[in-house]
Amino acid sequence: MTNAPLPEWKHLLQVLFNLNSVDDDKILAPWLESDDFGFLLSRSAWSILMIAQIRLLIKQSKVCVWLPDYFCNSSIAPLRELKLDLVFYPILNDGSPNIKVCNELLKIHSKPDLFIAVHYFGYLVDLKETSDFVKENQSWLIEDAAHILLPNEKLGIYSHYLIFSPHKFLPIPQGAILVVKKNKLEEEHNLNYSQFKTCHENLIIKTSKNNLIDLIWIIKRSLQKLGFKNLKRKKEKFSSDRLIMDTNRFISPKMSTFSKKLLSLLIKDFDKEIRVRIENYENWKKLMKDFFLESKEIYFKSNNTLPYVLGLTFSKESEAEEAFSRLKNLHIPVTSWPDLPPEVISDNQNHKLAISLRKSSIFLPVHRSINPEQIRTLNI
Repeated sequence: MTNAPLPEWKHLLQVLFNLNSVDDDKILAPWLESDDFGFLLSRSAWSILMIAQIRLLIKQSKVCVWLPDYFCNSSIAPLRELKLDLVFYPILNDGSPNIKVCNELLKIHSKPDLFIAVHYFGYLVDLKETSDFVKENQSWLIEDAAHILLPNEKLGIYSHYLIFSPHKFLPIPQGAILVVKKNKLEEEHNLNYSQFKTCHENLIIKTSKNNLIDLIWIIKRSLQKLGFKNLKRKKEKFSSDRLIMDTNRFISPKMSTFSKKLLSLLIKDFDKEIRVRIENYENWKKLMKDFFLESKEIYFKSNNTLPYVLGLTFSKESEAEEAFSRLKNLHIPVTSWPDLPPEVISDNQNHKLAISLRKSSIFLPVHRSINPEQIRTLNI
């Protein structure tokens, strides 16, 4: 078992020996609806940065970005280098923004230019109240759907942008999609496609290529397919997080041709991805319930579009750490999440829920490289 999905040999060979050019529009098609347009990038962190750059062009002064406190610090490394104001707001138990507290934060912080809301682990969050808050403050609402594979009719109703991260679901080294809600932005700010295209080109044209990252990924995944284990991953501690505050250790914005070609192949096989993820999720849930009686499924009281991971939370931090260590010793690919921003970690009073979730939760992969029978026959 591996934490990340593994590519099939036939797909690797098809891509490596395919000399044809790749059509970005065809890759983007499954994620676009009506008049929306989109862009391909290596990671969603760059999608957020691109939106901030567009906002900066309009405002011509410092931009303020509001983010949920339950968020990956590494994902905002590019934002930090743009010298923006960052405000972290708390979430509610259902994963939605705590708008009551957000209104209080307006008394001490600048109003948001960009407001990011997250659909955690594939659970759709109701953003009606958030939309009202955004409208009142003339902000842009960004729906972070990195934990959702494909769009649906409930996504993008209120937002100006949608962010997807297919690299989190599929066996590709790179791949993020920024969806721009054309009609809303044309109506409110008279923005058009050419302005976004210029911003996208400026973002990727001066950056280094990610070919070496692709090569390392191919070698690593091939070794994993051949049965070699990642010993470094076994040594990881439950409480350890990488602290990435700049882009020196960050992948460059441009999505590689190799990743594009691989993604174009995988788009044709989403039915299998969906079927196996649902089955693996249910198998993990049953197994964990039998062995960790004190655990509960992380459930945000909303519809789950498609399982991203199985999240389990414990009433005591020590129980979560013990379960994490036990599964690691059995070579089961368990992880913790997220690497919280230092601003959040240092303020337990205002970010109690986010910190508690980080310290009391573990996560198991459900991707299609894991055979459901592997889970059913495990002896924990």
